[in-house]
Amino acid sequence: MNPELPGTYINLLVDMVKRLNISAEQFLDGSGITLEKLNKPYWYVEFNTLNNLLKHAIQRTHEPALAGYLALEMKASCYGSVGMAAMVSTNLGEALKIFEQFIAARCDAFKPELKQEQDYFYWSIHQPLKAFQLSPDATIFLLLGFVQIAKHLTGLSSLGTVQLNMPEPLGFSKIKDKLGVSCLFDQKHNLWIFPKEYLMQPILTADPMLAPVLKAQCKKDIDKLKLRSGWKA
Repeated sequence: MNPELPGTYINLLVDMVKRLNISAEQFLDGSGITLEKLNKPYWYVEFNTLNNLLKHAIQRTHEPALAGYLALEMKASCYGSVGMAAMVSTNLGEALKIFEQFIAARCDAFKPELKQEQDYFYWSIHQPLKAFQLSPDATIFLLLGFVQIAKHLTGLSSLGTVQLNMPEPLGFSKIKDKLGVSCLFDQKHNLWIFPKEYLMQPILTADPMLAPVLKAQCKKDIDKLKLRSGWKA
């Protein structure tokens, strides 16, 4: 069975191309994704569909930096119950740990990782399956998307540095000042790097009473997903 990613990524992409005068019907034609799927609250799409549709969107819109614009639209709620649990966490460190734990449990090919080296933390997307790798544009979208989530959750306007192991897309400079991080291209790795004290930054929507409830819901959702995929509990 192919690994799956949140369908909300495609919802964001469809909304983006609509602003550029391309209808959802035109954009999704031949993709196998119906308008009915887009209206589901939380749905999933095969891993490589994101790569293919993002490439298709860039070609149709003639916007090489589309992945960066798409990242600016990312919200925690795009990750369903996992995002909701992050939204009520006490601080950024707890929120990132929730993303790390539960996103990794949902997809074998897409595993966010938080690691420390001295006074800095490194956030990356581990991709253990060679047959399922994010394209450069999908990497820009998802890595910078996590930065945007952190920015919305904490209210911080500056969140460190993102390194990307690809050339800078044409026109990307137009949005650099909106991202909340310094973006360095042609690097060795794809990483978001920030000082360790950022982990203690309070979440603006923290709710200590609701946090354990939503975390328990994340665990239930994982169990349901395993059963749907035919895994043993």
